[in-house]
Amino acid sequence: MQETLTIKLLMRKAKNVVLAFKTRLGDINPQAKEGDYDYVIQQTISRFTSFLQERKMEYTVNSFPLSPKPTKREILNSLWTEAISKTDDLNQVQLVKADSRYAEAYFVKEYETYLTPILRQNKIPFFNDLQQEMKYHPLVVLIENLFNLHDLKGNPFTTSSMLAILKTHLLIPSWYKEEAEYIHDVDELENFVLAHGINHGLWRKKFSDFVNAEVIRLDKMDEEVAKIDRLRDYLVDKVTNLFEKLAQEKDSQKALTIFFDFLTENGIAARLEKWRDDANDAGDLQQAQQPEQLWDLLIQLLSDYLMINPEEFNMDEFFNMLINAFKEANFSQIPSTLDAVNLSEIGMVQTSGYKQVFIIGATSGNLPAIQKMPGFLTTENLAQLQDSFSSDSYLEDNQQLNNLDQNYQFGLSLALAQDRVYVSYPVLNASNETLNSSIYYQRLSDYGAREFEQHDLPEKMQDLLSFITNADASLGYLAYMNSLAKSSAITKLLQLTQKVLPQKTDSVLDASQFDNQPEDIGEELATKLYGENLNSSVSQLETFYKNSYEYFLTYGLRLRRRFENEFDVTKPGMKNDYFNLM
Repeated sequence: MQETLTIKLLMRKAKNVVLAFKTRLGDINPQAKEGDYDYVIQQTISRFTSFLQERKMEYTVNSFPLSPKPTKREILNSLWTEAISKTDDLNQVQLVKADSRYAEAYFVKEYETYLTPILRQNKIPFFNDLQQEMKYHPLVVLIENLFNLHDLKGNPFTTSSMLAILKTHLLIPSWYKEEAEYIHDVDELENFVLAHGINHGLWRKKFSDFVNAEVIRLDKMDEEVAKIDRLRDYLVDKVTNLFEKLAQEKDSQKALTIFFDFLTENGIAARLEKWRDDANDAGDLQQAQQPEQLWDLLIQLLSDYLMINPEEFNMDEFFNMLINAFKEANFSQIPSTLDAVNLSEIGMVQTSGYKQVFIIGATSGNLPAIQKMPGFLTTENLAQLQDSFSSDSYLEDNQQLNNLDQNYQFGLSLALAQDRVYVSYPVLNASNETLNSSIYYQRLSDYGAREFEQHDLPEKMQDLLSFITNADASLGYLAYMNSLAKSSAITKLLQLTQKVLPQKTDSVLDASQFDNQPEDIGEELATKLYGENLNSSVSQLETFYKNSYEYFLTYGLRLRRRFENEFDVTKPGMKNDYFNLM
């Protein structure tokens, strides 16, 4: 709706405005009905023409009918819009019936989680044009959780916020030379505080005061407890000093200086610079831009706050301003190279000119993406309200528009490719449930598009070419084929791989030939694992025969879920003990 208002404003103020719309037959159809291919876009055109006519503004309409000698892309577009009934050649569309490896690669925002590592592993440059929100960045998480700790008297040191700050990896003490060592201590600290129920004011106590309870293994390891206690003391000290200084300061300039010094003197700004440099060195220019954009916005927000409130500093207002601003901000997306794969989603505006287009996850539950979420106002409510509005005012039913526009948006995606469109869907999902193809997939199949069945692993030499990319990504497939049947071609490919990845190739080949034969662990080790007297039960025996490895982990190594100190009224004596403490 905001875009519509902007265009109307341009129509009234600009000297010339040119608007182009893609319709089914290249013309305007005021009689378009719900369900028509271009219904939504025709409705938009009707609103603009009504706006111009009511204000008696001059305008002209030019139509661009279908070309008498259409390209393959134009033929596909005409076929999808049903401008033509059939075509003898639909080679530009390839349907792919895939095994479960595409099960979660849906055409929604979650799919980037799966595609991004695959492209990185194969060293394929890519650009992700989906909006990435700043509120998930570690610096924003740090600021938000710092503010949660500002009440040092009433509600100090909430455990969830303390752990969240540690896990941002921004506030790392100088005595840690390796980040892996810091991560290990954070994990140990988290286990310790959860096991002992440490929260709020208990963070001020030394961890050595809790070890006599011997709740977890860590209680008996004095050196480890001393290390994580040093980390606890560091964090408590930093948080306490920051908010004690801010609470005493009333001048905005000085308060902002205290906050800025906290970020710089504790190495937070340096960590952001390191992340930027590491991303640059790895060739991930899109990721490298994020720390700089975030820092620039932070400086701008500090400047804005000082301009609006130069005299009396208010801590709550200051932190709320920062947090809300970051929640509304997005990282600007700038392609690092022109020759890159573009990751996007159906419905986002795209420039044409792509050679190949891949539409992944075309299942019946995913395409069309019909929305059924109930809203405050139903479609019927909105229709009734529309009668009381003037001709140039209206309320959009975004859910209904989205549902009516699915066919049109898919058609736009098909029209993006100059050479070929690949449409794939998985036959199974992550739960091993059978999936059906989308009605759009079926339509293309009915039009004569060829279908290719893609499997998780190559079954014969002819299949191998569709799995080979670079040495690192192809090694597993080559080793798998080599274990099935050795051949001179695979041997040569493995030799080439070994020149690039000698150690990894040897390890993978050795692993593929490994024969896992169970061996008797001996009486001494068995006693250490299971004890002198083996007390079993029916459920334990069932576990052993169902999954012997699970039995070993559970009853041999005695692995358990992490212990957490929780109040449980179902335990005997717990209620009386609780009231005695009160």
